Amino acid sequence: MDRFFRGVVAGIAGGIVMNIWSFFSYHILHFTKMRFLDWAGILLYGHLPEGLGETVYATFIQIIWAGFMAVFFTFLIPAIFSKGYIIKAIFFSYISGFIIYAIPTLYKVPNLMETTLNTTISNHTGKIL
Repeated sequence: MDRFFRGVVAGIAGGIVMNIWSFFSYHILHFTKMRFLDWAGILLYGHLPEGLGETVYATFIQIIWAGFMAVFFTFLIPAIFSKGYIIKAIFFSYISGFIIYAIPTLYKVPNLMETTLNTTISNHTGKIL
């Protein structure tokens, strides 16, 4: 597999793990107020996903987004060297997460411009997983 496909596979696998954590944190622990799929749903539909169809599609798009971010990272690795890539991947996830949090705040996207500390911690935990 080339760099693109390795990134897609790793990102999709990571996206699935992220969403499992997100569902667990939301439905079982009641720790977070928003799931990853809620972010995707708001950006796709302009509102929280309603019904099974919107929920499934928002989850699918969020997993594809995780694949895209991993592809971006895999192409970045040669520029920053592959030594210590796990620490660099965690750093990348925090920086990209900061940007992803900042954009809805700057553009005043309803339901996304304010998040709770628990939601932020849960999302960052999902990114590391």
